[in-house]
Amino acid sequence: MRMKSNGSVSLANLSPSSSTERTDSSIKSSKSLNC
Repeated sequence: MRMKSNGSVSLANLSPSSSTERTDSSIKSSKSLNC
């Protein structure tokens, strides 16, 4: 798991449900970074 300045990426990786509650844009950006 990579910790970005946003920190939302790490949270999304920890719990998918939490990422779903957050804005979709953050999820998409995190997935693109992982890829």
